[in-house]
Amino acid sequence: MLCSKTIRAWPRRIEAAEPFPHPFRRSFQQLGLGPEERPCLLYSPRLRFGRRESTAKLLVWAGQRLACLDARRGGVVTTVLSLDQVHEVEWGQVLLEAWLRLVGHGPGGRTVIRVELNAVGLELYKPIADTARSAAYAGTHLSIGGERPELSALARQDHRFVALGEQALLSGVELRRQWFQPRVTGTPWRGRERIRIPALLLLVTQAELILVQEQALGGAARLGTVWRCLPLRSIQGVALVSHPAHGALGLHVALPEDSEVRAAVDPAGAGALRAFLQETDPRWGTPMAVPGPARTAFDPFAEAPPP
Repeated sequence: MLCSKTIRAWPRRIEAAEPFPHPFRRSFQQLGLGPEERPCLLYSPRLRFGRRESTAKLLVWAGQRLACLDARRGGVVTTVLSLDQVHEVEWGQVLLEAWLRLVGHGPGGRTVIRVELNAVGLELYKPIADTARSAAYAGTHLSIGGERPELSALARQDHRFVALGEQALLSGVELRRQWFQPRVTGTPWRGRERIRIPALLLLVTQAELILVQEQALGGAARLGTVWRCLPLRSIQGVALVSHPAHGALGLHVALPEDSEVRAAVDPAGAGALRAFLQETDPRWGTPMAVPGPARTAFDPFAEAPPP
């Protein structure tokens, strides 16, 4: 049975006539929204997942403008970006922990909005992600969901990724090619399977490169999924980087403002992956040595998600 304390931890939509959650009212007023603007207000209370704790956040969504009001210890911090300037859309879920992350070009350069929330409310936030992604599909009628017979072959390798791939695709778009890497396991530890390289699905549409990654936090007992959607027009390069210490390759996707998205790759599949990438763009898939640190959304060789 659900208790009131549990429900209070869920994200929710705030109606304009409702009392504002503390302490966001003044920061909301400072956004200077006109009387004709009726923003969507999404509130995510402060949460604790294990050792990680997130701050309370209020998203204010009006047209292409998105503002994140973040209630930190020193006061509310406001971050604003335009959804049509977003070059990286990410959402993920591990058990009851979920998040939405957008990276774009704002007035001061690289701008990141990240909201952590209880997974029961993730669907409230997905329309924001879909709106940001739709800018890459100008002139195409888009909606969400629907079965994709092109993905049915995945059922022979990992049936979960049929549904995960469908969740990644906006309907009305053309799935041009796909590549799948099954999970690679290591020597069992304490009787449990150890995931050495998580499963990875790459999808290419006419306007996006999409990564659907298995994510293992704290061992195989906490499996989750992270989706990353990258407009093709924003990708500055894709390289396969050697990581000898981890016994894997890194798929590194370079984005504007020195951003980078990474995924771990089994070296045994490097040739097929390079061919797949070069079908999309002949410049993609070049081998590289290990580079220096970059501002990446997710380190595939670390167990914990980014803060």
